[in-house]
Amino acid sequence: MKKVMKFYLAILTLSFVFLGNAVAQELELEKIVITPSRTEELASESGRNVDIITSKMIADSQAKDITDVLEGISSINVGSYGGQGATKTVMMRGSTASQVLVMMDGRPINSPRDGQVDFSNIPLNNVERVEVLRGPASNLYGSSAMGGTINIITKNPPRDKMKTDFTTGFGTFKSYTEKLNNAAKFGKFGYLLSAEYDSSAGFRQNSDFEAKSMSAKLQYELAENNKLTINGGASKNSVGTPGPTTSPDYDDRQTSQKSFMDLSWSFKPDETLGVSAKIFNNYERLQFDENSAYSIFDTAGSKSVHKTQVRGIQTQLNKQIFHNYELICGFDNLFNYNDSTQTAKHDYTVYAGYLENKINLTKDLKTSFGFRFDEYSNFGSQTSPSVSLNYNFKEKTNIHALFSRSFRAPTFNDLYWPNEGWAVGNPELKPEKGTSYEFGLNSELNKFLNPAVTYFRSTYDDLIQWAPDSTGVWTPQNVSSALIQGVEFVNTIRLNKHLKFTSGYTYLSAKDKDNHKYLVYQPQQKADFALKLNGFKGFGAEIKGQLTDSRFNDADNTLTVKRFFTMDFNLSKKLNKGTTFYFSVNNLLNEKYQFINGYPMPGLSVNASLKFEI
Repeated sequence: MKKVMKFYLAILTLSFVFLGNAVAQELELEKIVITPSRTEELASESGRNVDIITSKMIADSQAKDITDVLEGISSINVGSYGGQGATKTVMMRGSTASQVLVMMDGRPINSPRDGQVDFSNIPLNNVERVEVLRGPASNLYGSSAMGGTINIITKNPPRDKMKTDFTTGFGTFKSYTEKLNNAAKFGKFGYLLSAEYDSSAGFRQNSDFEAKSMSAKLQYELAENNKLTINGGASKNSVGTPGPTTSPDYDDRQTSQKSFMDLSWSFKPDETLGVSAKIFNNYERLQFDENSAYSIFDTAGSKSVHKTQVRGIQTQLNKQIFHNYELICGFDNLFNYNDSTQTAKHDYTVYAGYLENKINLTKDLKTSFGFRFDEYSNFGSQTSPSVSLNYNFKEKTNIHALFSRSFRAPTFNDLYWPNEGWAVGNPELKPEKGTSYEFGLNSELNKFLNPAVTYFRSTYDDLIQWAPDSTGVWTPQNVSSALIQGVEFVNTIRLNKHLKFTSGYTYLSAKDKDNHKYLVYQPQQKADFALKLNGFKGFGAEIKGQLTDSRFNDADNTLTVKRFFTMDFNLSKKLNKGTTFYFSVNNLLNEKYQFINGYPMPGLSVNASLKFEI
């Protein structure tokens, strides 16, 4: 722990050394976000911590999946089972992966089967930006939004003419990528077509990976500020699953097929009124092929297939009633269906309504309060209130505070796992519940220094824990409670118009309230830094590092995953108007490390690509 603190103090010292040499300010436009209130607003006025990852940041980093850029955000803890294509999940502020809500254009994509999202299965080609909301948001989004919310926002058709871009790349472990976007606008009609292919031979035996995806977005302007959008896509991923090094399965495989379709309408007749509606359908087919003699519970050659479908309707109205009062309200309806060779066929329906009130009490004091009511057909109702405020007590300096309650619904696996002699589900489970507080300060001390610090505290009750009963059969119960608290610190220094230095540090205490043991896979400390050059004679470059503290990988806190420090380097060069060269080195120090015990991460790897734009 002392080494971690010394590392971060060194980063802060370096920050102020750079500060002394600063000569100019990099100008940036005020960022507009959607996720904190489900309507457009300035990020500085939202009263919440929102991080934004742009498509340029994704391209510059040569990211294989979104976790490659998410992991540098304060309080985000990645759970990775290996290299490209291996299952990757995201935890935030001490939560589990199933307590983080993930959306695509506001459409929830958490699997109702296990409550999680595998980020290795999300194509990057058509991503415009990613908004990361730290902290609970069940008051707007319902289940799973306990630790945080991630909203992946896709690109729209261009405002004029036709645009095409093609990216081709290769790298270590025989990895290849091909990406194509074609978009155009003809009068009131616009379209965007995307296709992506990725493959890798893998760095371990039976860790090869292949993924194909395509999507299409069609937009039609019925009138000014009155738009109809049809968005759909499909993907197929196949990956080897070698298992932990202590008990490898060298001939097991996993195949995932996904498709989605949504129809949305948005209408803004004037500056005070906005109306929107969305109908969507998510489908996934996940297949595990078990052919290994190492299997404990399955016979050799077994296959399991899990199909899930989520159909939903979202409607929303936001109205500026007075100059200082805005009302946001809406209704959501979800139908969740599961057809599994293990958990059989089950379904449930959710009806929900939410109300948010945004009030400007004074010019500098803004507050927001509201609640959401969810009615589940399988276990009853949940209410999620929230109150927040944002006070600008000094120019470019503000404090923000939040109180919120949140919940996570049990998954199909939790409720209906069949009695196979060693495990059985529990249809009597209640939702997990959270009560959270947050207080933070954001400031621009001068034109070069922008520190932000946030203290958060959450109590989670009725946590679902799988454990053996008196007969030795594993079953889930609402038995645990947790106290999670911590501090996030982010510092940004703009050295000049081309050079920026950022650093972040998170201290986290996530413990079981009953036995005071630390929760599994929750590092007490995490530090990040990045030095980025942008727009200098067509060059872009970044060197970034991360130090993650050791974590316990068992509830008794007897086994640990070692701390690690990794560094990455990215370089881009605009060769001409339509061609950009990208180069990256991941794990620059060739560190041997693991996120999940028994699942090693790749060593040093190199990637290069060319992007052509027409």
